[in-house]
Amino acid sequence: MLFFHVAEAGVLGIAKNLRSRLGNMRAFGLRYRRCDVSSVLADETEIEIDELWRRCAKGYGSSAERDPWLHASRTDHPGHHGLVYILRSTYHLDAVMIARHDPVESAIVNYCGPAQDRDLMAELGAHVIADLARRKTVRIRAATTHAPMMDALESIGFVHSRRPGAAVSARIVAYGP
Repeated sequence: MLFFHVAEAGVLGIAKNLRSRLGNMRAFGLRYRRCDVSSVLADETEIEIDELWRRCAKGYGSSAERDPWLHASRTDHPGHHGLVYILRSTYHLDAVMIARHDPVESAIVNYCGPAQDRDLMAELGAHVIADLARRKTVRIRAATTHAPMMDALESIGFVHSRRPGAAVSARIVAYGP
């Protein structure tokens, strides 16, 4: 389990916050593209996500159907505000990350984009951190076994942490693996 600590309380919390923020300083120059954030997707955007998946699917060993993935990522947890973060270049959509916002613990729940592009994952993750921090979340959680995603998240300030009883899962990878 990886966490980015934004506003933990107490002495230990301050140390966690500092560790995450120092790690995040490495991501300072990463946010050079505009990132669109939305809780509702236009039909055109969903078509672009389909096209992105067709371009990137071959980079993943296994995958799930796109429609259930997108719907479940945004609606699985009632009461949590689902947000879609979209990075675009001039001509096409580059990557999508979905997060669920909660004031105490937000979660990055899915990613669609090139499977091995750590820099792109880190850039998009840096946008997610900045936005969720502005929304006043205390910490941001991500669970993944996808090595490039782990490297990308660690490069922008996420730290390994295992809470008692927390299960490690593989949710953050494009549509599946």
